[in-house]
Amino acid sequence: MTPYGSHMPILTKYFDDFKPKTAWEFGCGDSSTPLFIEHCESVVAIEMQKPDWFIRITDVYGGNKNLNLYCMLGPFAAPEYLSLQQKRFDLVFADGHMGSRWMQINSALSKTNVIITHDTDQPCYHWERVSLPSGWVWIDIVNHVPWTAIITKSADVIQWAEQFETRTFSDTQLKTYERKQ
Repeated sequence: MTPYGSHMPILTKYFDDFKPKTAWEFGCGDSSTPLFIEHCESVVAIEMQKPDWFIRITDVYGGNKNLNLYCMLGPFAAPEYLSLQQKRFDLVFADGHMGSRWMQINSALSKTNVIITHDTDQPCYHWERVSLPSGWVWIDIVNHVPWTAIITKSADVIQWAEQFETRTFSDTQLKTYERKQ
């Protein structure tokens, strides 16, 4: 498994077990975007970093009627766009611009009950800037490197995550935890 795909076993298992119908994806991918298209009735996927990658993803997947594909370059436009949405999503996948991964999560907290994000063993993403509301937990799944995290307030999802090797944090613990321990 390549580092770019270490999140796929978790995403695939999540889709198999929970069957989300709507998804918001920060950062389009060759593995994640087709997974969302295959399993969801409605997908919003936003490329945040590379115009040529957006063109490639559009050429390959743009014909899917359940996919709304956008190019919002830079770290801030896509999280701000999500915060303006009236709709809620069954799942938000935060794997977009490195400079705002934490902001992607913060903007998603009011739009879903489940956020999955990638590269959580890397401190350069400023995970300490995530502000979890009361009742939410951060669960690092450390079976594959880079790590993948599930951020949720759903008791069913918290229990489901126990099948993996995990580290779980509240907001206060998340602020003081050092990655790669």
